[in-house]
Amino acid sequence: MFPKAAIRLAQCGGIEGFLGEFRARHQPERCSPTDFQTLLILAMASCYSPAPNMNAAHCLLPFDPHTLDLIPSVWSQWLAFDPVHFSNDLLEPLKLLDLLVLDCGSEDEYAAQFGHRQLAARLTAQGIKHHHLEFAGSHSGTRHRYRQRLTLLGDALKPH
Repeated sequence: MFPKAAIRLAQCGGIEGFLGEFRARHQPERCSPTDFQTLLILAMASCYSPAPNMNAAHCLLPFDPHTLDLIPSVWSQWLAFDPVHFSNDLLEPLKLLDLLVLDCGSEDEYAAQFGHRQLAARLTAQGIKHHHLEFAGSHSGTRHRYRQRLTLLGDALKPH
């Protein structure tokens, strides 16, 4: 999503321009996919790399919006929240869980399936029990998955 966000930000003259334009012309239900992705990047940046009073989104972007080069000092802040890159100390508590499920579509529009696969491999290497469920489909429209997810949850909640 970084390239699309960078292009959209450039079209609007930066973060302030984008947010100003978005507020002036959009209703949330009419958000274009590119605007949604740009908002998503800004929301993640405000959580993962906050910078109060830096700009209208109060964040640092993990990339240079002109060249799309990653900014290592900011990108490392984002990676600290990425389960694939968690330290082993943060993985240890996962061994205590009765149930850990990774469920993702193989055609996820955010490419989450790749992170899920990496995380599943890391969990396996660490001896952390988990279910890695990958299904044909995307990020949404997952109602058909409820039965399998709820069955796993029900089984985990049964008294041992």
